[in-house]
Amino acid sequence: MSFDWTTLGEYARVQGGYAYKSNDFTEAGVCPVLKIKNVRVGTVDYSETSFISEKIANDTFEWRTKEGDILISMTGSGPNAPQSLVGRVARIWGDEPEAWINQRVGRLVLNQEDLIHPDFLFYILSSQRSQDFLVSNSSGSANQANISGKTIESLPCPKIDYDRSANIAKTLRNFDQKIQLNRQINQNLESMAQAIFQSWFVDFDPVKAKIAAREQWQILTDDERTKWLNELLETQDYFKTCLLELTAKAGLSDVENVRLDSSLDLISCRGYGPEGSENLDIGLNNLRKEWESKIAGPALQSASETLYLNIAAMTAISSRDETSIADMPTDEFSQLYKTASLFPERLVESELAEIPEGWEVLSLDHIANYQNGLALQKFRPEPGAEYLPVVKIAQLKKGFSDSEEKASININPKCIIDNGDVVFSWSGSLMVDVWCGGMAALNQHLFKVTSNHYPKWFYYQWTKHHLAEFQRIAEAKAVTMGHIKREHLKSAYCFTPSSDILSLIGSGSANMLEKQISSRLEAQSLALLRDSLLPKLLSGELDVSSITELSDIEPAAMDV
Repeated sequence: MSFDWTTLGEYARVQGGYAYKSNDFTEAGVCPVLKIKNVRVGTVDYSETSFISEKIANDTFEWRTKEGDILISMTGSGPNAPQSLVGRVARIWGDEPEAWINQRVGRLVLNQEDLIHPDFLFYILSSQRSQDFLVSNSSGSANQANISGKTIESLPCPKIDYDRSANIAKTLRNFDQKIQLNRQINQNLESMAQAIFQSWFVDFDPVKAKIAAREQWQILTDDERTKWLNELLETQDYFKTCLLELTAKAGLSDVENVRLDSSLDLISCRGYGPEGSENLDIGLNNLRKEWESKIAGPALQSASETLYLNIAAMTAISSRDETSIADMPTDEFSQLYKTASLFPERLVESELAEIPEGWEVLSLDHIANYQNGLALQKFRPEPGAEYLPVVKIAQLKKGFSDSEEKASININPKCIIDNGDVVFSWSGSLMVDVWCGGMAALNQHLFKVTSNHYPKWFYYQWTKHHLAEFQRIAEAKAVTMGHIKREHLKSAYCFTPSSDILSLIGSGSANMLEKQISSRLEAQSLALLRDSLLPKLLSGELDVSSITELSDIEPAAMDV
């Protein structure tokens, strides 16, 4: 069934924001004020807000936002601008800081709360049909357009009862909540990945933990070392396997320790693991007797010290203490121990700075290939031929290609990107991101980043690590548009272990990056599905009951 139509003004009016004066604002206050720039598509951006004092905020309390508020930008670029800013609609979704709205930021106020669900009005205003109406009915120029509250209230709106509007709004909001959850998951994964990268490859925390542990070990007495060892081996069976393995490695080539290899039955120990192994207990008792009799051979002494250092690195990596490490499930403990054991035990001098022993200092353009895009205006497709959408800086920011520009599908494959590719904007707005917008042609001023020898997460994180440095270089030399050169890639250094060690210690980081990509792709699929359903639901062409299963799609789980 289709709906009859009325206007938005039957259900709500537009309240303009408060006209704060310039001297009302402070550089750092406690009460943020939302201006036009803070009203984004669907959400509010709180990253660049102005502030007012608590006194002024109390005097203008009526303009304080609350959960559920629908905000509209009433001034901005107009119909002929590349991207319109006037008429953008955002919703206060909840768990957001309270703020005050400035002039030219409109807020929808219901005439009567039981007439229509406010979320339904939000989706009406967000629809492409309504956005076209608001932009085309604005006044002014392309650079400075305005829309009045009366014009917004004249927006065509379905005539609908409250319950039906609530059901439609609930279905659409369910999609938005899942999209938002996936975005939060992605942000958390990115933060975790960056923190791990900074700790391991820039600050060398696991290596420094081992260095500090060696200093502690050297000042312990034999009795203190014995006490520590005995207490440790009572807490986690896997510690026993670690010690036996380390002893074997230290003693296999030492004639004085042949008896250790024969008495521990290490092959059996390795075959059956730590749980309930009789041979393990026999070997462990032999080690204890040797330690307590204070006639420990070099192999056992070296093994115990290495275990002490590895546990220190484990605590640095996991942010757990020794006791909680011992309580970990065996498979998690095993992975953590293997990761910690791969980090060196000392730092050595290099041409740049102290780095972990065995690592190299390599340039950014050594660990990855930076393929520049093409001047795609020279590679237009033939009429009616297959084509690729073009990705410029603006599309990279959005994460999808919405440009009408097209490129021939027969361009150099090195300049074609697809989901999961790393892209670096080296001119203008410098940024690094993983592309999740489907197959597209890469325009000039963008690098497609690849590597034949190093994993994606590694060169992605190193490129992001140097981004702030590149931005400073670009800003210092900018006249109209800042950029960097390939020489800057050569002078940007990376601390790099061997590729086999890198693949082992970076398995978790690789997994997190793949989960980020999966989460973003799912969010984009949900957004496309929501946008395709939106006009049909709002017009009455499609009934809510027919899409119940689709709206129950589970968002990506944060399993890391």
